Amino acid sequence: MAQQSQPSNYTQGYSDHTIATHLSRTVNTDAAFLLPHIKKTDHILDVGCGPGTITIGLAKYASDGRTVGLDISTDVLEKAKTMAANSQMPIEGTGSIAFKHGNVLEGLPYPDNTFDIVYCSQLFGHIPPPDLPERALSEMRRVLKIGGILASRDGMDQHFYPRGLDVDRLWVQNQQRALLKGKSPDADNMGGRMPALYRSVGFDADAGKVQVGAGTRAFSGPEARKWLARRGTGQLQPGDPFHQSWLDAGITEDEIKQTVSAVERWAETEDACDVLARHLRNHHNEGKNNNLESSPNNPKTNVDGHVPDAVFTHLPDTGSTMADQLLPAQPDETLTMADRLPPAQPNEALTMATAQLPPSTHITSEQQGDFDFRDADFDLPADYDFNFPTLYEALNVWLTPTAMTENFVPSPTHGRFLPSPSTSDSRSLELSKRVQKAWPRKRASAVILAIRNMWRRAAQHPADNLFSNSGPDAQITHNPTKSSRWNMDDECRARLMSDCDTVLLPAEKYSGGFTAPGSPHISVAQEQDVEVEVEGLSPQSPTLTFPSTETLDMSLGLFFRRFHPVLPFVHQATFNAKTTPSSMLLPMCLIGLSILNPGGTEDFIRLYIGKLLRFCRLDLTYKGLGKGGAQQLVTSLASSLLVLYLGLSCERLVDVHQAHMLAIQTLFIADRHGMFSAHVGEPITAAMFQNTDQECFWKAWARVESLKRLVVCLVSIDSAYTRMLDLAANIGLDRVEVVLPCDTALFDAPTAAAFFRKIDSGTSALAAQVDMSAVRSSEILGFDLSGVKVLLDVLALREAAARHRLLFSGSPSLKLMSSIPALAFAANDAACGIAETLASLMTSRFTLIKQDPPAALSWNHLCLMLTADLDNIQTACGRTGLEASQKAFADLEAWARTSSARRAVLHASQIFHILSRHRISDHKTLLYEQMLSSAALVMTTYVRLYVRTPEWHTESIELLEHIDWTSVGHLGLSGSRSMGVDMLSLSNDQACRFIGGGGLLTFGGETYSFGAASARKMVLNYAQLLDEIAPRHGSEHSQLLRTIGDFLDTGESARSDFVQGIT
Repeated sequence: MAQQSQPSNYTQGYSDHTIATHLSRTVNTDAAFLLPHIKKTDHILDVGCGPGTITIGLAKYASDGRTVGLDISTDVLEKAKTMAANSQMPIEGTGSIAFKHGNVLEGLPYPDNTFDIVYCSQLFGHIPPPDLPERALSEMRRVLKIGGILASRDGMDQHFYPRGLDVDRLWVQNQQRALLKGKSPDADNMGGRMPALYRSVGFDADAGKVQVGAGTRAFSGPEARKWLARRGTGQLQPGDPFHQSWLDAGITEDEIKQTVSAVERWAETEDACDVLARHLRNHHNEGKNNNLESSPNNPKTNVDGHVPDAVFTHLPDTGSTMADQLLPAQPDETLTMADRLPPAQPNEALTMATAQLPPSTHITSEQQGDFDFRDADFDLPADYDFNFPTLYEALNVWLTPTAMTENFVPSPTHGRFLPSPSTSDSRSLELSKRVQKAWPRKRASAVILAIRNMWRRAAQHPADNLFSNSGPDAQITHNPTKSSRWNMDDECRARLMSDCDTVLLPAEKYSGGFTAPGSPHISVAQEQDVEVEVEGLSPQSPTLTFPSTETLDMSLGLFFRRFHPVLPFVHQATFNAKTTPSSMLLPMCLIGLSILNPGGTEDFIRLYIGKLLRFCRLDLTYKGLGKGGAQQLVTSLASSLLVLYLGLSCERLVDVHQAHMLAIQTLFIADRHGMFSAHVGEPITAAMFQNTDQECFWKAWARVESLKRLVVCLVSIDSAYTRMLDLAANIGLDRVEVVLPCDTALFDAPTAAAFFRKIDSGTSALAAQVDMSAVRSSEILGFDLSGVKVLLDVLALREAAARHRLLFSGSPSLKLMSSIPALAFAANDAACGIAETLASLMTSRFTLIKQDPPAALSWNHLCLMLTADLDNIQTACGRTGLEASQKAFADLEAWARTSSARRAVLHASQIFHILSRHRISDHKTLLYEQMLSSAALVMTTYVRLYVRTPEWHTESIELLEHIDWTSVGHLGLSGSRSMGVDMLSLSNDQACRFIGGGGLLTFGGETYSFGAASARKMVLNYAQLLDEIAPRHGSEHSQLLRTIGDFLDTGESARSDFVQGIT
């Protein structure tokens, strides 16, 4: 093979013999120490990659990231590219690998903070000292991200046995002279100089952040000796760059010949061996808050210098200067790593065993990068064992790694190693294998909380849209065609139909053979239509035709026009149906279909809601355990959110219990992954979006904004299901800290140019991070409408939690206050701030809330819940029978004379007023029918029970006029029975005077007296409005109110008899 052009700064050059050695290296033999710390999404740089065998192995671990191999030889890079192509490695997108020409000494062609991991194998030993290694290390550190890992390995020492063959004097010392450019052979080589090198580029070695360990690799046996000897003697042949490097160091031809002879004698000597010794370092970030000394929350390194993966999920990203760590080396390696491992005890070296821990998840040898290089066009020894076993591989034979690296336990000897299993006899190994198999289950995997890096991962997602699949089509630009703004075409429809059969599995695939009613059997797709037969429907039901491409496209248009304003978390400008996963695209289409043709698509929607409910629960089970990474978890949560919204908008078509269980699972997983605990993760900063390309900046910002909005939409869904099912909240409410959405105009900007015009006009691309469970009045002043709605949803959850915890607790004292929930809440630390926050919200953001009907509805309904006990009122209206109704009416007579009851009447009337004037039928999360029904019961009960009090005010109040809530403030939320005559005389606001002293009521200009007849007339007003606004004929809530009207009319005499009986 022709000799290649030799870069001047690489001592050994790239001869065939040198490349043959490099080809024998794999990620297991040369980088096993690094494997447990590679995250799937990492971006890795391999400096001095050579033919790329290690690089390819690293790329298979960073399967959702990107890996780059860099070398100064274009010829060897071509070999690396061929090797990657033969291994079928992608060259673009997620999991891709690229090989680039570059020289670290001339500057790496990458910006600062680019890579999660920078790795190099035996590089520094071939860069002439003293200045060039320091320059190389500084450059690697520059491109490493904060919190990243710098990993290197270099030789420290080498010994040939038996010593009498004189190979140590000839080969080892002469090689040392060559590497050190003629310096004394007693001088330390680069492996021994690395601690000083790290100190020289700024690492704080004195603080215990640079640690040294050692490992060995032995070449023994006739075949291994012959291979090593052929490689060494071949490099010392005239014309080889390595031979020339010896001459340049002052070594004579006679000395070279003596060395060759000594090596050949060594290879032929029975039981001779060669031992290469390496060491490792572990350097940690020098920034603040990175004192990682051993503590109960920060365990020490394991016996071989590794830390279980669970530790990494809790280590902070210090966010300061570049961080580097050196880990225990593979045999014959010097290793350097950055920022993920805590340092060992100061002044204590880590002595390495001859192997590293297995990776944290089991990966096959093929995935690990073991390649068959015999087909490569290099002259390699045919008898060389490419899979020469290391201790790592030996352990892997009998100890299959679990999902955690806890197979190895910290040594009580402070860094000294326990006896290696490789020294045990075969009986011990067999017993160990049996013990391993005897465990009834594997240990639970450590799950990395999504919140820890989900903002950064969203910004770095390779697709334009957060919810688009990453892969070859990830960078398909959203270019609407004439036929479809959303790129919905026949191919996309076919994929959706296919996935409905293969991904959204029929029910029997989940239930072990039992087919539930409504589960599908999907026939093979024909040319245009696919017919779906549904078990559980009547035999006369027609087969269902999958919607046409045009219909699906129209449904997506309706989704964005009608659904998007309600739960706006999908970025419309970058949405692309082609790259959106079917589990998310299908519910989007179903939401649009439910609007496009509510009656004609009921059977189709019923079928696929059932399938989606089952699929989402199964999918969340796996994604919630960390299988698939943070990105797939986010997409799974988004799909579940859409299905849960379908459950609200198509309530009659859904099994409410299945929907409820999906809601519990979705919100539990999101909560446990810290999505409502923004303080746990890294803050969102402009640095996440920094890019010279405005288009890329805009799309990265939009992906992060989508994720922020997904989080607050999950809060909204929890609020809706809590209200619908009258349950406590699913998410934890001790602290609900979220990053608020930015201005909606920014999120809806159709292009990068429009986005930056908004930015230039003063709109901020960053928003506040707020704890909504303990929000301050000063923070509310800065809320826009999105922030107000999030706060209202959290307040609704807090109210529901407090009501279930306090009012249903059975405490006698609480039962006395239960007719006015605000009184009970005021006596509890966890709930006492709800009323105060509601009052402050309207006082400071009155105009904003008044202009948005959904926000005004939510606020009035919350106030209604604080001023009236809906449970008791429903009982009075006959929910649990006549006797209970009579007793509840008697209990509520005292409530009807309080200022809280009169304020409740005002809120009930305002709910009627808003719904009669504004169309909000798309806001299914409000459950506006249920809100109006509750308002009707409160109003009816008050009108039925109210009697004049001494503070009676003679003027009447029109209930269907706007109320100035800024003047009302806290009145009636305290539960007081009256304001007092003095306060009445001082108030100029009619609503305040009514809350304080009562008065006559007019409703739409008609005066209402008090009693059963007026109560019946009032409840029918609400029933009529329900009929008008209900999405379908015959509202269940309207029927309920009409029945209650009849009950109030006929039950009056019975109630009178009951009251006389208990007097």
